[in-house]
Amino acid sequence: MKRHFKTVLMRIFKSKIVLITLLAALSFNCSPEDGKDGLQGEQGIQGEQGEQGIQGEQGEQGEQGEQGIQGEQGEQGEQGDPGIDGNANVKKYTITIANTDWNNGVHGGDDNVFNFYDVPESLTGGIRLSDPQYLVVAYGAPTGFEYNTKKHLPYTLGIDDIYGIKFEMGVNRDRIMMFKTTNGWNSATVPLAQRPTTFIVDIFMIEVKAANKAQAKINLNNYSELVEYFKIN
Repeated sequence: MKRHFKTVLMRIFKSKIVLITLLAALSFNCSPEDGKDGLQGEQGIQGEQGEQGIQGEQGEQGEQGEQGIQGEQGEQGEQGDPGIDGNANVKKYTITIANTDWNNGVHGGDDNVFNFYDVPESLTGGIRLSDPQYLVVAYGAPTGFEYNTKKHLPYTLGIDDIYGIKFEMGVNRDRIMMFKTTNGWNSATVPLAQRPTTFIVDIFMIEVKAANKAQAKINLNNYSELVEYFKIN
């Protein structure tokens, strides 16, 4: 009886195994085909940017590298031409002398009489015209006459071919002198009615060393050359 029961159990067990195997085969052979992929949906809205994180600590400074070998010194360039003297060695002062500023006639000897205008130090930077450290060069121009060209002193101005008015520098006495002349060398005082309305004088006071250097290169009696050389006007 037991043997028969055991046989029956074995048959049932085998039947279950066959059934499970059959179901597995049907599952693989009868699975439906995959469907086609659907359309991709729209991209969602980008989220807000997150807050910036805390900056990390600065790293330690690295060690300084060794200094490189110094390069060879280059050849010395050629020396440039020496520049001209700057205007620090030259002082320029402009003085306007009115017709009433001239002193009355003074005898200069040998019947020579002249008018003069004393140049105060206050008009020449505290330096006297007679200062031996300076060479004085002056250019003047009269007003009140048709002829008013600026010229180097001594300056002779002809009036209607009848007489002339002459202007000179009296450097040793710190003055400018004015004469009336009929032949170029005689001198007499100039009446007020015959004087220029004003006489405008540009006085250049050049340190002697700079003046000696300039005389080798330019004509100091030429106003244009003088102001161009010393870069002063």
